[in-house]
Amino acid sequence: MGKSAIEGSSNSYTDQTAAFDLPKGLGLAITANKSLLSQGDNVTYTVKASCDCQALTSISVVDTLSGNLAYVSSTGGSGSTYTAPAVHWDNNNFSAGETKTFTVTANVTGQYRALIP
Repeated sequence: MGKSAIEGSSNSYTDQTAAFDLPKGLGLAITANKSLLSQGDNVTYTVKASCDCQALTSISVVDTLSGNLAYVSSTGGSGSTYTAPAVHWDNNNFSAGETKTFTVTANVTGQYRALIP
């Protein structure tokens, strides 16, 4: 979710308003360790956030899991929290030129094809 996204009710993940804007100078890249998945597989997504501007403070990175993925673990940033269906890495500070890496591992609970190569 982008900078201007609206989380919605904590009781529902369907009332969110997604946005794909980022703070000026912050870039995101996401990769997956697998592209074709079968039920029972684990897949790890890696999100790299790069600050190509002046320092940024209190940045949140959020990765929302598909309905056929079950959260296993996450690492990176200033620590993560999982509130279904999203992993949150909140309150991250970036120095100018800094890149941070965030990962989330999930288990495939149904047929699924990763959209990330």
